Amino acid sequence: MTVTEIPQYADGTYRDEYAIESHPASATPSFAGVLLILAGLAAFGQGAVYLVAQEVASDVGYIGVDLGCCGGLDILFGIAALVGGIFAIGRVHYVFTLLACICAILSLAFLFVGPLLGFIAILLVAVSKEEFREG
Repeated sequence: MTVTEIPQYADGTYRDEYAIESHPASATPSFAGVLLILAGLAAFGQGAVYLVAQEVASDVGYIGVDLGCCGGLDILFGIAALVGGIFAIGRVHYVFTLLACICAILSLAFLFVGPLLGFIAILLVAVSKEEFREG
């Protein structure tokens, strides 16, 4: 049956059995993406601060400060959260977006602001799973 053969009412509408159910896209994944990007920027910034603090401490002769490792991890977590935020806004790669939320939680950026944003983002991503597509 082609589209022209579907029976219409006099006013041009179709019967209910030919109706197509549509779900408008919500703003939930986009909001989660913005939160992830903010958490990623916070983690990236904190990692940069840790690396600078490590360099300053080693320049003045203080040995034993290993903030460079924490700074490197925070930068990696920040990059993962930034990429996950971009994926959340584009509504692709649901699993990677969840992993990015976990990275944002693990970053512990700026007095737990990053983990709070990551926790809210993971709730929003989990609620809007149907809106994501793989690819």
